[in-house]
Amino acid sequence: MAQAIDVVILGGGVVGCSVAYQLRRRGVTVMVLEPGAIGAQASSAATGLLSPYKLLGKPDDPYLALQRASLALFPGLAVELEELTGLSVDYHQTGCIRLARIGQAGRLEAWAATWRSHGVEMAVLQGEELACVEPALSRAYQMGVSIACEPQVLAPAYMATVARAAVLCGARLVADCQVVAVDRDGSRVVAVRTAEGGVIACGSLVLAAGAWSGLVGHELLGLRLPVTPANGQSLQVRQPGRALSHILFGEGIYLAPKTGGRLYVGATHEEIGFTPTVTAEGTARLLNAARLLVPGLDGCVVERSWAGLRPATPDRRPVLGTAPGWENVALACGHNSFGVLLSAITGTAIADLVTSGSLPDVARPFGLARFGSSSSACYTNRRHDLSA
Repeated sequence: MAQAIDVVILGGGVVGCSVAYQLRRRGVTVMVLEPGAIGAQASSAATGLLSPYKLLGKPDDPYLALQRASLALFPGLAVELEELTGLSVDYHQTGCIRLARIGQAGRLEAWAATWRSHGVEMAVLQGEELACVEPALSRAYQMGVSIACEPQVLAPAYMATVARAAVLCGARLVADCQVVAVDRDGSRVVAVRTAEGGVIACGSLVLAAGAWSGLVGHELLGLRLPVTPANGQSLQVRQPGRALSHILFGEGIYLAPKTGGRLYVGATHEEIGFTPTVTAEGTARLLNAARLLVPGLDGCVVERSWAGLRPATPDRRPVLGTAPGWENVALACGHNSFGVLLSAITGTAIADLVTSGSLPDVARPFGLARFGSSSSACYTNRRHDLSA
């Protein structure tokens, strides 16, 4: 006899596990199926920055609204997860400095003033003021914007904590489980079939397979999902003698100070297929840019380098909502380089969609239909039942 579950989630990364955690908080039975190890892909390769503010970005951008909504959840969510699991996510309100050109001063001042009027602590720093705030920075850089509200977590720790929280709340997380087919009744998925011959009956399906979502969506559901892998390389060095205290963006990279004297340098972006790859060229580019920004890194040794596959989309924004042609399939994929940041709002938004039939307003602009797909079907406005 087939197993039965309210919601099956395809993908055991930070997004899939966040959705599972939020569904369990709403009393929904959940099973997460992951073809490899839980959280072993991009979620653990991420550098954990929670930094949504792009220099001179439009304040009314719906994507920024989504990122800010997720960012606002993190302080409370971090405490909640840590208290539940006894684990640490290494959440720190580091703050960020984004370097800029002197010629942008007027526009940056107006931009920062707009955000200050919205309660965001943001300041334009020039010359000695910038050097005073971040002494490790090369004096060649004379302008930057300080954004105090941008924090960070340690991504592998956050991933492990979310997964553990989901399990403690009653979710089943199954690693090394390949789904090879779905059974359907009209426009509804009624079961998934695994490579081992298992059949799991379900009331709904959530696709959260990261960089593999396009392949999985096509093979199992007949969807045209524009989600492809983007290789992102990062590395770890020791903090210089004059340590960096803020997350620093400049020269096309970022530097993120971590606990224990570690400094993360990221990240590259290459479209090279489905194998995470560290290259000598990528490492050299990151190191050279880091040394330009922080002269104290001259002669530093790379302690660790790694790569992960981001789930990229054509407009660099996620795909959230109901899958076209399906009544009970939700999409939670295509988070690009913001998977950790967006995991909080994605978890709550997709849990709301599954249980109430409606996405929160902030998530509605990110449906698959924006890429020219057919109109999405809607969830019926009710909780699941497995007899449907």
